[in-house]
Order: sequence, then structure tokens, then C-alpha cells
Amino acid sequence: PAAEVREQRQATLDRYRQNARVPGFRPGKTPIQVVEKRFARELEGELREGLVSAGCQAAATEHKINILDVRALKDDTFQPDGNFTFTAVVTLEPEVELPEYKGVPVEAPAATVTDAMVEQNLDGLREQFADFVEAVDRPLAAGDIAVIAYEGSIDGRPVAEAAPGVADHLAARDHHWVRMEEGGFLPGFTAQIEGMAIGDTRDNVTVAFGADFPVEVLRGRTAAYQVRLLGIREKHLPEADDAFASRILPGKTMDFLRTHLRERLAARIAERKHGMIADQILAYLDRSVEIDLPTDVVHRETQRRVDEIVQRGQMQGLKEEDIVAEKDRIFANATSQARMGVKASFILERIAEKEDIKVTKAEFEASIHAIARQEGKPLRKVMEELQKNRSLGGITHQILLSKTLDFLVEQAAVTEVAPSDPGA
Repeated sequence: PAAEVREQRQATLDRYRQNARVPGFRPGKTPIQVVEKRFARELEGELREGLVSAGCQAAATEHKINILDVRALKDDTFQPDGNFTFTAVVTLEPEVELPEYKGVPVEAPAATVTDAMVEQNLDGLREQFADFVEAVDRPLAAGDIAVIAYEGSIDGRPVAEAAPGVADHLAARDHHWVRMEEGGFLPGFTAQIEGMAIGDTRDNVTVAFGADFPVEVLRGRTAAYQVRLLGIREKHLPEADDAFASRILPGKTMDFLRTHLRERLAARIAERKHGMIADQILAYLDRSVEIDLPTDVVHRETQRRVDEIVQRGQMQGLKEEDIVAEKDRIFANATSQARMGVKASFILERIAEKEDIKVTKAEFEASIHAIARQEGKPLRKVMEELQKNRSLGGITHQILLSKTLDFLVEQAAVTEVAPSDPGA
């Protein structure tokens, strides 16, 4: 209606006047006529957007429907009588008929921390703080660190020539440290240099690169390495005493460190158990509910996931041609994940509505603080970026889904089973 158009226009104009920075005028003091002329395009665009939003909201209320977004807009016109008319094609939120979602039967391992698990973690810490002491007057043995110089060849040619582009460590290096254990270096390498004495040279340490070797140019080929042993280092683990505990947690004892490790393990196991239960609940909801998913919503989510997969691949060193070769598989996986994710989102939203689950201000602020800490940015800058990208609503939505899933996990009927890996 014309009255509402006038009201929205004036409110938009007042907001622009309050914030506009126009040379020669103080903020908030720019004459209305100057603001209207200078920001005419922006004013009309924002006014149209606000009127369409208000019109769709009014229609949704009248017809008792939930509109997700506006897919297409046409015939949006300011009429001579002052009214604003438009036609919109909208995406409606699908109807969701909920199954019984409380007490979902699930299985999960008992969240138990054993003394053996604590000691295993403690040994891992000792490994991290190990000292490497030079060993003399004895041959190289399993468990040592070998300090070597080596140079490889394939069919009599240096590896760097026979296989252009390979990393330096596959061709030749000086003062290279190698763990004397299988998998510590190239296939079969460490077994062939065991027993060497410092200063010894072995001329034909043979490495057969298998068909699954990560470097394609070396697959199926055999290299011969000339190896000279420069030194031997023995690994000495620190004693598990109060002095060591104080290196990890300043001023603390070994008893305190063991308690700390136990608590950390318990939290990790509980988190893993929570995830297993949540996955089973989501699978149950997926099986139990049929939804006619909006195709445009699934398409947008699919594209987002494709972008995410490609970006992750590029960060891991995948070349563009490798990504193109895998595009069909990437798109198929992204589509499947998108459909499941969108479906779960609609189901969880409906459960949240039914159970009156809401996001509090404190939860929202805690999430923003966590993002700022993770990205190492000031809180205000993070807020500005999120507002600019219109991402604040998405964060609230994710918190809501997470809270709803936590609610379902708490309500689940859990049968405890033996862990598949007792040492986990």
C-alpha cells in the first residue's frame, strides 16, 4: 500500500541521512534533497528490497506458509497511485512430519580411561621430549637415528636427471636424519644400512618404488643409493618423574600430570562417543523422514561443498588437472552430502521449534569470540566481516542445529558396547 511505501521510503532516507558522509556537511546534517539526489540509486534499491521482504512476509502470514527465500522477482513497479506491486517466485520450507525422536536406540563404547591409556599418552610425551645422544664404538642398530649422506641413481643416471622434478630428499642429501625403523624412510632402505659403522659407505642400497608410491614418476622403478654413515644418535627418553612433569606443566608433579592426562583422555573419548551417537541419530532421522527438498537450496549447498573440496585439495597440493579429472566424483560426493545436510537441517529446525530450543545471546557471543580467537583477529573486525558477508544469521543457525542435536544425544537410548580398539 502507498502509505507503507511512504513510511519505508522516509525511514530509509532518514537512515541514509544519519550515516551519509557528504563533503561540506556534518554527519546527520546533510539536507534531505542532497541525500536523495546523491544516493538515489542506492535508496531505491534498498527500498525495493525492503518492500519485497515486507510483502512476502505479509503473504506468508496470510497464507500460513514459511518462505525460505525469493527465487525470482519480476514486475516490481511503483504505481502512479503510490502503491508498490511485484510478482515473486519463492522457495517454501518443506513440510516435515517428525518421527519419534526422543529415545533413539544407539550403540556406543563405554567412555572408560584405563591406566594403560594414561601411560601410553605419557610415553608419547616422553618421546616428544627425547634427547638424541651421539653413539660411538658400535654399529648402527634398529631404533637409532642414522645421520647419513646419500646419492641415488636410476639406470646409471642421477635420480634428479632420470626423474625430473622429484623432491631433493629422493635424489641426494647430506646430513639427513633417518629413523631406523620400517617406514622411517624409503621402502626397504633402513634394513639395508643396519650394521654400518660410522664412516662406512655402502654403494648399492636398492629401493624398489611400488605401484602405489606417492611420486608418480618413480612408480615401478628401482633406484640404487650410495650411502655414507656420518653419525649415530641414540634416543634417550626422559624419566617419568616430577622434573619431567614440571617441563610439561610448570610447577606440577607427576601425579598431577597423570591426572591431567586422564581428564584430557576422558574428554576426548566423551567427545568421540558424542559424535558416534549423533551420527546414528542423524542416520535414523534420515531413514525415518521423507522430505521434498527444495532443489535450489540443495544446489547452493552442493556448490558450497564443491568449492570447499576443491579448496582443500589445492591446499594439499593437488594440481588443477587432477581436480578436473575427478570433477564427476567430487560433484557426486558433494551432491550426496548436500542432500543429507539440507535434509538434516530441516528436521533439526522443526525439532527445535517443537521443543522451543533457542540460541541465547551469550551462546552467540561465545561463538563470535571463538571465531576471533581461531582467526587471530580483533573481535570488532570479525563482527564487521560477518556483517558484510551477511553471515551472522548462518552462525546463529549452526548454533541452533548443534544445540538441537545435543538435546537428541542427551535423550538417546544408549547401549554400551566394547570399544573396537581397547587402547583408543
